[in-house]
This record gives sequence, structure tokens and C-alpha cells, in this order.
Amino acid sequence: NVYEDRVGTWTYEPGSTMKTFTVASAIEEGVWDDAAVYDTGPFHVGEDANGNPIRLSSPENATNTITNANESDSGMYRYDYGYAVSSNVMIAEMLSNQLKYDVYQNYLTKLRFFQPIEIDRVQTSEGYFNPDDMSPASKLSRGYGHALTVNSAQIAQAYTTVMTDGSLIKPYIIDSFTDPVTKEKVQIGKTQNLGRVYSPETAAHMRDLMRQVVTTGSARRF
Repeated sequence: NVYEDRVGTWTYEPGSTMKTFTVASAIEEGVWDDAAVYDTGPFHVGEDANGNPIRLSSPENATNTITNANESDSGMYRYDYGYAVSSNVMIAEMLSNQLKYDVYQNYLTKLRFFQPIEIDRVQTSEGYFNPDDMSPASKLSRGYGHALTVNSAQIAQAYTTVMTDGSLIKPYIIDSFTDPVTKEKVQIGKTQNLGRVYSPETAAHMRDLMRQVVTTGSARRF
């Protein structure tokens, strides 16, 4: 038997659910433009003299190549539509041009990834990324949820920042229970505001982009 809590202790690569925080961080930093366009073709990963990721024009000398799902190449897309269709290339383009990786990593810390969350007296796992792996490909892929691990509780907690006024709200599962002997109500869960990560304007903008996922993007079937 595997005694593992899928919410709190089981860790996994979250994939595209992380794109929300990459984009929200870019909005907060003032470097996101809905109407800016990018090339959806394969992103050939290179490195500049300072170790920062850059896009090469061909696979020659590239360390990795990042593609969209099904390796699709649809020409030029707007950035907001790139988010709506969950474009890996859009995230790579943004992290190599608009949003510095160190700034993005700082937002992951503010969102309290890679540290445990005590929920209803149950300690959770931390999740992980390798701080010694700062290759250009790893930096870019963390923007779309690879080269790192999280648990579901951390994802749920982080998403409260875009579903509120930008504040991080600690999740809980059990509100209270009644002692079967004394019949007294024992309070367990309570709302805890862990501080603001994004502005209310950033959170509202992110929710608008999320709506596009189901109205014009890759989740229209829902």
C-alpha cells in the first residue's frame, strides 16, 4: 500500500497550471501586453553571455527546442490568445524577453511554493526544484510547470491570489467537528490571509484572461 495524501503530500510537475502565475507576474511587473505578438513556431533555446535564455533562429547550437502541444506552428499569435490556448512557446518567449527569470522565481517564493502548508493539523510536502539547475531550458520550462514539483494544496493556495484581490489565502478542508462525547464543537479551519502578492488590477486582468481559455481558447468544450 502507498499511504500518500494526493492533496498534501503527493508532488507532481504541475504543467500548464503554472502559466497563470507566470503571466500574472508579468502583468504585475508591467511587462505584459495582451496585443503583442509572438511566433508560435519551435523555440530553439540558446544562451547569452550572461547565462540568460535566448531564442535562436535555428536548432543549430540550440540546447533544447520548446514547442506547443502537438508541436503545432500557427504563425503569429497575440500574447493573450497564447495564454488562452496554453502556448509553451509564448511562455518561453516572455521569459526570454519581458519577464526576467529571477523576478519570476521571486514570485514563486511569494506564492509559497517549495514550502510546506499545514492544513487541518496535517503537514504537507514542500515540492522541489533544483537550485543548481539554472540552465536556460530549465528556467523557461519552469514558466510552464516543468522542472519543478508542487502539491495540489500549494496550487489551490496560489490560485487564491487571482481569485481574490491578489491576496494569498491559506486553504483548509475541515471547518469544525463535534466531539461525540462532550458534544462540544471543535473549531479547526479558519481563513488566514497570508498577504498580498498581486494588485487587485492584476488579479482582475488575470481572471479576464482565464475566461478566454473557455470562450476562445483550448477549453471551449467546457
